[in-house]
Parts: sequence; structure tokens; C-alpha cells
Amino acid sequence: MRAADAQAALERFVAGRGSDLDDLDAEAAVDAMLTWYELERPDDVDVEDNADMLLFQWGAYDWGGRSFHYNITRQLIFGEEEDIWQLSMTLHYPPNEAMVALAATSEWCRRPDRAAAVGRSVRWADHCSDRTPDHSYTITTSMRSSSARKSWPLRV
Repeated sequence: MRAADAQAALERFVAGRGSDLDDLDAEAAVDAMLTWYELERPDDVDVEDNADMLLFQWGAYDWGGRSFHYNITRQLIFGEEEDIWQLSMTLHYPPNEAMVALAATSEWCRRPDRAAAVGRSVRWADHCSDRTPDHSYTITTSMRSSSARKSWPLRV
């Protein structure tokens, strides 16, 4: 795959696992992003030069209403201009006391062979363990660069 085609590549990856981005639940969506990062490399980026990384971010924020956000982003840097593209997936939860108490934090995964270990250490379920299946949340995803932006919502 080419880095600029990352969004379509993720969609194909999920389809190859017998699903569709619109049909994934939160845990399956995060698992898909982690596994895809482990298994698929863009041809036009240098992993050794930190040009293909995962960023995990989480915390409780108040942007017109308090919510807990858990985000996983695949960042790709490529091209002569070193364009930075980010394919992001953000889970939004109504916060509970434990979530609000967590400090806003981020952690980078710089190598695909570390994705499983880093993913386990920042697993979304650890921060949302008391969320029941019927508790509402949403997933939003976007692929953006300095010159393009596309978003699609995932139903859960």
C-alpha cells in the first residue's frame, strides 16, 4: 500500500476479516487498528525513521460537555515534503469518576513489533472497564493531512 491510501487499506483489511468499519464495536475497532499496524507497511515510508507510528491518547475533556476520549492514531510521514498523514479513531464515552481521575496521557508505539505490548499497556477496556454494553459511546475516525480531510462515523 501507499501511505496516501491508508484509509482504503484499513477498509480492505477489515473487510478481509469479514467485517465492515461501520459494523465494528469499540473493542473490535481498536483490535483492527492494532493488528493492521502490526501486519501492513506502506511501501513509501521508512519504519526505521519513525515514519509509521501509532499514537494512543486518552483523557477526560470538557469541550462543551465533559466526556472521556480514547484515541488511537496511525501517523505516516512520507514524500519529498514529508507530509504527515494521520488516520485516527476516537472513542467518546460519558465519563465516570475513575475516568475523570485519569490524567490526560499519550503514548507512542514506534515499531510494529511492539504494537501488541504497547496495545496491552494502554488497552481502552482498562479505562472503560465498568462500561456496560448498553452504555452509549461513539467512534469517529478521520484521515487527514495538511491538504486533505475525510471522516466517517462508525456505528456501535
